[in-house]
Amino acid sequence: MTTLNVAGLENPIALESIVWIQGDRNYARIYFSNRPTYLATQTLKWFDEQLPSFIRIHKSALINPRYVVGFEQEVSRVAQVLLRTGHRLPVSRRRIDAVRAELGISPFNSFKSSTSQHDKES
Repeated sequence: MTTLNVAGLENPIALESIVWIQGDRNYARIYFSNRPTYLATQTLKWFDEQLPSFIRIHKSALINPRYVVGFEQEVSRVAQVLLRTGHRLPVSRRRIDAVRAELGISPFNSFKSSTSQHDKES
């Protein structure tokens, strides 16, 4: 199990428990699958550098691809990812192609499933 040490928390965080991280200036709010959210004093950029397996979908959001259960794109430059937790997060226009590539989705196809695309590849 891969872990990450975050300032302010006694124990390292298991990466598998992080669903997504939301940046807010010099802070980042971590959303977990198994516990309440946590406001960290690190920036989203710091988390992005520490978590290369996570996908930056927006200037203020980083997701764990293991929790992705859907990708919707109804209009050419408007897209969102659906997470197993029920969250729907917007993908910035300039990152749509990169997010599609990282999730293994061909252009202009959307998917929804009960298992994540990442789990299917494993």
